[in-house]
Amino acid sequence: MPEFVEGIVYSETEAVITTGQYASKREAQQKGNVINPLGRWYKPWFHIHAQTALTQGSFVEYVPVRQYYHRHTRSIYWEGGLIVPMGNHPLFRFFLGWLMPPKVNLYIPHYLPQVCILMM
Repeated sequence: MPEFVEGIVYSETEAVITTGQYASKREAQQKGNVINPLGRWYKPWFHIHAQTALTQGSFVEYVPVRQYYHRHTRSIYWEGGLIVPMGNHPLFRFFLGWLMPPKVNLYIPHYLPQVCILMM
């Protein structure tokens, strides 16, 4: 029985369901799997990474608990792409990824026009 379940819907026909169970670092390494530190500045945002399951199919990976809890922090979930459109580009992550996530009050002036466009 999974201890965590999350669903991300990308469109009417595409969705990814992720499940999670606690595992020790030793257990992850004994099974020969690589631990994926997905919270690092150079990694793609979680919802983009999860979208690879649509083409790759089901896969297992081990993620440190703290990074799993904060998996949506860097992208501020879906809004990061609206506020910083190039934020998930590999060059942006390489040079400026350490800046993410920015403080919300720093980009509110840029965010408001995007919200108005989306709401209309």
